[in-house]
Amino acid sequence: MGPKKTIHIIHSLKIGGVENAVFSGNELIRNSLNYEILVIDKINPSITFDVNFLKKNVKLFTGNFPLDFINIIKILIYLNKEKPEIIITSLWRSVFIGLLYRLFNKKTKWIIFKHSSKYKHFLDSVIHLISFKLVDFVFADSQASKDSINLKNAKFECIIVPMVIKATSSKLKPKTLNLNNTIKFIFYGRLHPVKQIDLSIRFLSYLEKRLGRKIVFDFFGPDEDNTLNKLLKICNELNFSSAHYGGCLNSEELNDKLKDYSFFIQLSKYEGQALSVVEAMQNGLVCIVTPVGEIANYTKDLSNAIHFKIKNQNIFLEENFLKFESIIKNPALFNLISCNSIDSFSKTKDYPQEIINNLKIILNQK
Repeated sequence: MGPKKTIHIIHSLKIGGVENAVFSGNELIRNSLNYEILVIDKINPSITFDVNFLKKNVKLFTGNFPLDFINIIKILIYLNKEKPEIIITSLWRSVFIGLLYRLFNKKTKWIIFKHSSKYKHFLDSVIHLISFKLVDFVFADSQASKDSINLKNAKFECIIVPMVIKATSSKLKPKTLNLNNTIKFIFYGRLHPVKQIDLSIRFLSYLEKRLGRKIVFDFFGPDEDNTLNKLLKICNELNFSSAHYGGCLNSEELNDKLKDYSFFIQLSKYEGQALSVVEAMQNGLVCIVTPVGEIANYTKDLSNAIHFKIKNQNIFLEENFLKFESIIKNPALFNLISCNSIDSFSKTKDYPQEIINNLKIILNQK
């Protein structure tokens, strides 16, 4: 009998915080454990993966989840054949598979990985709440995600496993602000209404007019819910030609791109770990954020980030413009925030090592 197997089930191959962390840590985890990623739905056509990488590292069951019942049966048959010691399920579709498998197999240890402080919709919440009654462990990507779970009378152990893809580079230098240059902003992540990129566009358009100087806003990521067309329409309505959509980036392309920007902006309604914010801070960008989810725990206003208030739409633009203006008029403060951003995760263990350590502990439990 070979080493005990762990299967991590995710929904699809796409660019997103969860997927990026899972795939980036895959090789290191596989070097330490008998570990496999299982994908239960289609590959996002906006990104490409090396065919040899897929054959070596990923088990694909590409169907139209959850409507493809034959595909679901195939997944359950595969799990029953492999008989993993542990299954990890990330996001509600994967949790549903875990729930079905638990009905037929009580021996496999089941871990739900919770990646957000809120549920996406009613079905998401129902599937999780039922599954919490049957699961053995819960991994939470942050304290905010853990706090969103009702742990009263819980029969499972909840462990925080931060999804910090890699350790902060000790060679990285903080950003400096040159007021003679164009001010450059970036957003990368899912183009989804929860990210409120429309607010970022409205603010940056207002900022450009009020400052009377050129700015650039480049945004990247997979389009969801036809968000891109809505954002481009807003740009046209505002006559804001400084916003550019650049498609999707892989990790290497992203790290190379981040060198060109001073600010990262993300005005989300809610978040869990918010991996894109973590990565931007690790690279020394000054992050303009709403303090939601775990962001509220690892950022401090005007210390290692800039917090924007968005509740009062009537004063949103002017209030935050005045705050931003005071920062760019003080390059020393900008530099300090950048420096503190880099230091924020200098002592945080990376995701691959955290997941390896915790899985080894669980695998050794009787």
